[in-house]
Amino acid sequence: MEHFPFRTASLLFMLYSNSDFSTFGKDAAFFCEDESIGRPFIGDTVSNKLLFFVQIVVIGIIVCFTEILYKNKQDAKSKTRCRLLLKYYYSGLLFVLTFCEILKNCRTKLRPHFFSTCMPDMTNINCSQGLVTSFNCTGSESWLLKRDIYKSFPSGHAAISVYACIFICLYLNAKKTVSIRNLLNVWWSRLIPVLCFLWAVTCCVTRVLDNRHFWWDVLTGALVGFTGGFLTIHFALNAAANKARRSQS
Repeated sequence: MEHFPFRTASLLFMLYSNSDFSTFGKDAAFFCEDESIGRPFIGDTVSNKLLFFVQIVVIGIIVCFTEILYKNKQDAKSKTRCRLLLKYYYSGLLFVLTFCEILKNCRTKLRPHFFSTCMPDMTNINCSQGLVTSFNCTGSESWLLKRDIYKSFPSGHAAISVYACIFICLYLNAKKTVSIRNLLNVWWSRLIPVLCFLWAVTCCVTRVLDNRHFWWDVLTGALVGFTGGFLTIHFALNAAANKARRSQS
């Protein structure tokens, strides 16, 4: 099982579930009088590009700089530890995303801005019959129209931002066991967790304010991210410690 290509399989699943070949979301349905999905689409405060830039590039820089900052004079293996920690971090990030995508596809949930984005053709829809299961969207948002409006639960933004926050906070907390040599180390270990926390809160709150998710979508995503971050940093630190012991023996 340990040789099964989980990362490759996860990436392929993510690509498939967001492609035109995917059959997910075909069971979408709504009530005409449902005001909860009639909110306007106002865009994303935290765009996907910004989200992944922070999660992939910025967090990677933080991990590598931390290893350099806390490196002992006798220790020349900070680059090796950095690569190991980032391997675990990026793998965990992919798994958290995949788990959220599985939940999104197993439980089709319309986003709060469904009506304004989909603009369903009401010509042949009889709202008095209750649940509408057959409809055609007339909106112009192609990618949102085809996939994204059916994936409100859970929030991927919340999941991976909280994941990164937990990973970095626990990682820096573990680094405090290393003797602090200067003022920079002190402020780095204090400032970075606060910034990561504010980033996670911003991602979570704006998903609700932007009408992209309901609060329970964000809460569930945050719980997924918390669990993923806790487990990932636990395994990452154990692996780093074991590797350090083997190199010393």
